[in-house]
Amino acid sequence: MATLFDSSMKFGLSLYQSLKAESEGKNVCFSPLSIHVALAMTHLGAKGKTAAEIESAMCFPSLKPEELHTAFKTLLDALEAGKNSCDLHVANRHFIEKKFALLDTFRQSSQDYYAAEAKAVDFVAATEAARLEINKWVADNTADNITELMKAGSLDSLTRLVLVNAVFFAGSWATPFTPRGSRPVVFHISKEKKANIMMMSKTAHFPHYFDSKFTFLELPYGNSELSMFVVLPQEMDGLDEVENEITAEKLRELETKTTEIEVMLQFPQFQVRESLNLVNSLKKLGMSDLFSDAECDLSGISGKRNLFVSAAVHEAYMRVDEQGTVATAATGIGISLMCMPPQIVVDHPFLFYIRDRKSGAVLFFGRFTKPMHTLCVCPCPTVGPPPGVRPPMGVRGPPGVAAPPPRR
Repeated sequence: MATLFDSSMKFGLSLYQSLKAESEGKNVCFSPLSIHVALAMTHLGAKGKTAAEIESAMCFPSLKPEELHTAFKTLLDALEAGKNSCDLHVANRHFIEKKFALLDTFRQSSQDYYAAEAKAVDFVAATEAARLEINKWVADNTADNITELMKAGSLDSLTRLVLVNAVFFAGSWATPFTPRGSRPVVFHISKEKKANIMMMSKTAHFPHYFDSKFTFLELPYGNSELSMFVVLPQEMDGLDEVENEITAEKLRELETKTTEIEVMLQFPQFQVRESLNLVNSLKKLGMSDLFSDAECDLSGISGKRNLFVSAAVHEAYMRVDEQGTVATAATGIGISLMCMPPQIVVDHPFLFYIRDRKSGAVLFFGRFTKPMHTLCVCPCPTVGPPPGVRPPMGVRGPPGVAAPPPRR
């Protein structure tokens, strides 16, 4: 599974760099795991150059198809078995036009490797009913946090198959912060821009590593199998430089260099929400045939070369407070003695990711650069909106079909 960890992190960083370039300094948040699984399911039906492009863009390990999908099954099983201290839910389903014939091999492989059942719906004559059914399934699998994944008009009579993947994560800190220790402070978006934010405080033992350019910090959840890792630049405006130097190998090395000593940590409450159309980003990574009605080969789905991917959209949401983290995502497709503990004050832009230590899966990856909402500087708590998200990857028939837009 170490190969899948490398794959997930390398792909996550590649996509992150692409999204960062388009973000214009804004927050970024996405789930490498969710996108990986959605496109791995698509890979089941891909052939020839289309399959090769998916493998390259996703940084899949060099394995035979059966070995690759077996590795994903092992990963998903490990995540399911190891979630006793956190709420971690990964769900997959295929919604298929009832008169569209799937190959038995694709149907069975989707079930065997990804527990993705195929549900027949009537896209042709009852498009709206099919849309509502997809939305109900999504709502049921996200504790009603996502109630309208597919917006009105996003499906039509030419839709043949929608592959849905959803990831929900809720984890409590292994060392919780106390609400009475939180207070409004200034967060430095840049040297010129500032915003008020609720800052949590805790003196405890945290694994961390100090570098001349950044501080690397681990915040474990529950029994410490899952952790949030934070890369905080030493300079207020140093995030871009740090991001340009970070590699998957560097992050893996940093995780082995941390030392657990007592620190005075100040960490912000924050929320990030990101709704993404992944088509252009995936094309930039080399995955072009999949989105071309002339070149795409998904004949492993139906036995015919009459399908292409018309949409690859992704939404991720994360909320961090004193108790822990709630995060959802979906894709449709060094130490010296001191008199006092050292201080780590996270009051300017930073990079973060959440990883399962046992399986190596990177659940979420992103950057926090500024608050989503303006905070009134007063001793009142902040209450964010309920977590929400929307996945899908729509695989469709002939050209001319509009891609389903992001929910927001």
